[in-house]
Amino acid sequence: MDYLWIFTNFADMIAFDDNTWLWIDAHITDNPDKLRLKYASDPTLNDAVNQIDCRQRTASKLAVTLTNKRFRFPSTISAEQCTGDAIASIHAKMITRGSKVLDMTCGLGIDTFHIATGAAHVTACEINAEYAEVAEYNARTTGLENVKILNTDSVEYLHSLPDDSYDCIFIDPARRGEHGERVFAIDRCTPNVTSILPKMLSVAPIVIIKASPMLDVSHTIASLTNVAKVTAIGTDRECKELVIECRRNHTEQPILSAMTILGNVTANETTTIEFTQEDENNAMPETAPPVAGGWIYEPYAPVLKIAPFRYLCEKFGATKLDVNTHLYTAATPLPGFPGREMRITEVLDMNKRNMRDLSKRYPCIDVTTRNLPIKAAELTARLKVKPSGRLRLFGCTCQQLGRIMIVTEP
Repeated sequence: MDYLWIFTNFADMIAFDDNTWLWIDAHITDNPDKLRLKYASDPTLNDAVNQIDCRQRTASKLAVTLTNKRFRFPSTISAEQCTGDAIASIHAKMITRGSKVLDMTCGLGIDTFHIATGAAHVTACEINAEYAEVAEYNARTTGLENVKILNTDSVEYLHSLPDDSYDCIFIDPARRGEHGERVFAIDRCTPNVTSILPKMLSVAPIVIIKASPMLDVSHTIASLTNVAKVTAIGTDRECKELVIECRRNHTEQPILSAMTILGNVTANETTTIEFTQEDENNAMPETAPPVAGGWIYEPYAPVLKIAPFRYLCEKFGATKLDVNTHLYTAATPLPGFPGREMRITEVLDMNKRNMRDLSKRYPCIDVTTRNLPIKAAELTARLKVKPSGRLRLFGCTCQQLGRIMIVTEP
């Protein structure tokens, strides 16, 4: 496979000279709306303002990418919808170094560029001509000579390929319907992976699919073939996505995985748990009431998504408060538990007197609810407390004690 660039028409992209880039850097913290009004009649500076706007929107999400001071955005929408550096670096690590990779949904190219740092070669398809030319420009300014951008329909390109053209295919189907509405099911996204997966697995032995965190894991596995692994990826507070890995001729049950990024934009600091559905089904969890002085654990968001609710008890020696209350307790700390660790200071029945008196002793405390008919915001209002940032109250159902409130500190 050659490494020649496929150039698209650059006529629509305004070229920035050195002075324009210096202007962008000088105004990087200015208000974009005010700058647009001031420079509305200057096409070059108007586009430069868009670059400032996009940089401000992605300053944290693309902290690594934006070390390239001449990285360009085709639109503010591309900045809002692009993958962040932390998650893109995780995608890249899922692919064997030295692989030939096809990225069927290039977009802004963040995944493409991260994958290219470890791949032998990456071919990236982008059907939108403007996005394709900007991706081409960004790849060159980033110094990635092993990237080829194709302004083409990736499905048509896929069907033109012979078997084993690539080692891996990466795809992030668009989650918009024909009329612009948001969709989540894999068979409603574009491209429809369920219909082209057999061809994908003939072109490459490994297919990696980025999907919505809203998907039901079991249903997603059932709707695809040859699923080898499903990984929920996110932060401690939010599951960002599901990543499904399909392998040619794979017939065993898939590995279920949760990967949590712990406050590091380069994704070097993560915690991971892996299991199979058989592991979960065979686990024998125990329930026990919380005890002051003990420890309570709230699983991270990606862990809750992948649902090893019984397996967590067996792997870490924890107990659950209730079969349907996904909080875990232990008499001593549990090293490596994939969740937030808090020390229990007090356990209270959720009765009117305790709820009335709680705000006097804890006027500032964060509230979380688990397995209760009311949301955290409603319980916060009833308790008449304010956010703390340190202390946390868990309102939940306990199998032995009924509805309770657990006061905790880090």
